[in-house]
This record gives sequence, C-alpha cells and structure tokens, in this order.
Amino acid sequence: MSSTREHLPEALFKEVFEDILRKCIAGGLVSGHTQIIDSAPIKTSASRDSLELKVPAEELEEHLARIRYQKHTRQRKATRRTQSQRKQGHPRTTKH
Repeated sequence: MSSTREHLPEALFKEVFEDILRKCIAGGLVSGHTQIIDSAPIKTSASRDSLELKVPAEELEEHLARIRYQKHTRQRKATRRTQSQRKQGHPRTTKH
C-alpha cells in the first residue's frame, strides 16, 4: 500500500483504501470498529526480480468457511457446557 500511495494522488489513494477497507469489513476480515495503521517511510533496496509468488494453502472462501465452522463449533460447545452446568445445579459465573 505504501508504494501505491506514492503513485496515486492523495484523494484517489484514500478512495481506493476506503473501498478496500469496506470490502474487508463486509467480508468479515476486519471488525470495522477499530482500525490501527502502523506505517513508516523506509527506503528499501529489494529488487522486484527477487520477489516470489506465495500461493495460499487454500482458497479464500474455503479458509473463511473453515474459520466460521470452527467458531460455530466453539460456540455450540460453550452453550452445551453452560446448559450442562445449569442442569447440574452449578451457579452462573460471571467473568469480569
């Protein structure tokens, strides 16, 4: 993103950045309520010829589906555990 910022007018860069951020929020990649950006202008000497293409182990949709399934499974287990404790007469505990 930082090299893109150098090549685009500021208003256009902001528009593109905000569009990408909205898409990330809509896709569930970020929560959208707190954003922290850490950037420093650092000159590098890396050659574009030395770049390597990195291919993810799974497609984005497969990855998101797996994460959603894991989250759903954890939530179901937590609900079952809470229900089981209530049936056994355990008082509710509140974590602060």
